[in-house]
Amino acid sequence: MSDHVPPYPGTEGAPALSTSEYHHVYEDQPRPSSLVNLTPHEVVIFLPEYKLIIPPSGKVARVEVKLRRIGAIDGIPTVVGVYGSVTGLPSPEDVCQMCGRVLSVCGCYQPPQKPVNYIVSAMVRAALPTRLDLVSPADFVRDSAGKIVGCKSLEINQVA
Repeated sequence: MSDHVPPYPGTEGAPALSTSEYHHVYEDQPRPSSLVNLTPHEVVIFLPEYKLIIPPSGKVARVEVKLRRIGAIDGIPTVVGVYGSVTGLPSPEDVCQMCGRVLSVCGCYQPPQKPVNYIVSAMVRAALPTRLDLVSPADFVRDSAGKIVGCKSLEINQVA
């Protein structure tokens, strides 16, 4: 994050921590689950005392979309998206519990010991409404130009 981005209120002077630093600095405080980032970019979560930076895991979950052209507006094609299956979701056994990265990337494998939650796009999470292990960034924080620089919470699926 650049220095010109105002911090989320209440985080002034708070340290920016990566997931490995969080694990090290706060090791005496239990984490209820591991967060694995299945997006192509880091996820920054602004919390009251610090901001948590979760790097990409090396895999990306995506929803397949087939576009069907239905017409044009002023010469610009108009399409309808037909959403298909989700790709790129590893099974929990494929994720390192030490660093949260996909095993083929990390090299420090530890057997799964706690639940894993996957950070995915809202579109991926919405495509799989019964998957309670999927979360997506919510309550976005924007800089003065309106660019999203992080979030304040994670959205989950709810069982109806």
